[in-house]
Amino acid sequence: MMKKILILGLCMCSLAAFAQQLILPKDSSFYLKFSGYVQSQLSVGGKDATLNVGAAKSNEDADYILRMGLRRARLKLTTGTAYGMLNVEVNAAESGVSLLDAYLRVHTKDQMFMLQVGVWGRNFGFELNNPSVSIETMERSFVGDYMFPGLKDVGAKFVFSGKKNTAFSGFKAELAALNGNGIGKDCDNAKDIVLHLTNKWQFNDKTSLNVGASYYEGFVLLANDTAKHYKIGANDAFEQTSTKAGHYVSRRYVGMETQLVNKNKWGRTQFRMEVSTGVQPSEHGSNESLKSGKKYEKHLYSRNYLGGHAWLIHDIATTKLSLVCRYDYFDGNLKVSGNELSTAKGHTYADTQRTAVEAGVMWRPFANTLVHAAYIFNFNETSPTLVDATKDRNDDVFSLRLTYRF
Repeated sequence: MMKKILILGLCMCSLAAFAQQLILPKDSSFYLKFSGYVQSQLSVGGKDATLNVGAAKSNEDADYILRMGLRRARLKLTTGTAYGMLNVEVNAAESGVSLLDAYLRVHTKDQMFMLQVGVWGRNFGFELNNPSVSIETMERSFVGDYMFPGLKDVGAKFVFSGKKNTAFSGFKAELAALNGNGIGKDCDNAKDIVLHLTNKWQFNDKTSLNVGASYYEGFVLLANDTAKHYKIGANDAFEQTSTKAGHYVSRRYVGMETQLVNKNKWGRTQFRMEVSTGVQPSEHGSNESLKSGKKYEKHLYSRNYLGGHAWLIHDIATTKLSLVCRYDYFDGNLKVSGNELSTAKGHTYADTQRTAVEAGVMWRPFANTLVHAAYIFNFNETSPTLVDATKDRNDDVFSLRLTYRF
């Protein structure tokens, strides 16, 4: 893997060197940019924790898991003109080299209308539209991880952005058609539709408010007769439906978001909140959406979920420090809870509620360097009749991360 990373790095550096040698007319709008970042991380968690660096839990006789590793190593190449751009981004970390973004964007010169095709982050809510290096928490929310694993998808997107000093000033509409299975090969005729609407009000040079709404209409194909579809029926138990092979199971989400930013004498304060709900088809013991290019040949379980997260971020004035607090909530199945959860009725950990409270601090010793420390308190719903959730899990996590951008 190290050979692949070295070769990839040399290729990208060669392109950057070439870009610096280009001789262009002074009025040319052409540009070529090379950038990226590296994140090294240490994490320690309870014996039931899921860490995002290192190998999974081993058979060690210990009440904790300690791992060090390379969380992310991103290399990005961006080129374009006044009427469009091409963006390619790859990740070279512990899991190997993988493609993250690869899209072509064309737009009017004033960027009021834009068309984008290729691979990019789904346009649902605020969090998914932001790169990982810009997110102030250690990891994405429950909704981001479960509903949109891998974050990226393949498709086409049309964007309208209102001009300043017009009736549409601050308004933005994004409408996309996606394959719906991540960056895997397209394997069925159905396409997922995603609509994201936002409006921003800049009250003065210190305060701004951004609100938005998202809608996701998707489908998952039952590939053969061995794959069955289940949903909650009588007595809160999972029951098989009449859906047969070749039919599609609905995947539908609705979301709302708000962001408030205020600059004051104590620094800069941000409050963000997102809430989403809908129907999620997934495997029996998982909340994750399909993320491969293969047809779905396993049983599907449809659950009505509710998820949301709220962030409070404060950049302390005259310092290089920021304080971060986030509350993250996810209910995998709104139709059952508490003692209603039962293995005998087909329920699993995927049907439970999960809550996480994160407290962190960020320090920027230099313009391109960030030191980030955070502790995540995890709380899990329990039930005496649910085999994999009879007691709360020992899954709190502390992480220390160093990020270098270039």
